[in-house]
Amino acid sequence: MRERNRLPARGRALLPEPFASSVPWEKGLLPLVIVLLLWHDWRSACLYAVLPWGVSLAWLVGVNYVQHEDCDPDAEFAHSRNFTGRCTNWLLFNNGYHTAHHARPGLHWSETSSLHAQLAARIPQSLIEPSAIRYMIRRYLRRRGD
Repeated sequence: MRERNRLPARGRALLPEPFASSVPWEKGLLPLVIVLLLWHDWRSACLYAVLPWGVSLAWLVGVNYVQHEDCDPDAEFAHSRNFTGRCTNWLLFNNGYHTAHHARPGLHWSETSSLHAQLAARIPQSLIEPSAIRYMIRRYLRRRGD
């Protein structure tokens, strides 16, 4: 959150073009497009735009929460939980290798598994999970006393 709070002022200057100049346009045009879609056909807009947008945002926030919960945001290699399973990383474009993602955010997703392999010895073993599903079942569905 500390980094996110600093992002509006200095973050846009760090973004490469065309992203830096597109941020203001997106912030202005996106609400306009949504209003126009809702005005044109609110049922279709809800079904094909608002609902998928809401579901994908909830999914993104949920996965991000699981990857950072109970981690140390100030630690160099203990700030993120890593899911190394093939299925999880196929679904998340290798974002399960989350420490690697934070170490080199601009790295192409197909190369994060290699970077994770280089960093794995420095990552606490408690933050490397082979299965996201098993972790979430163990963490959120089983009783805390088990």
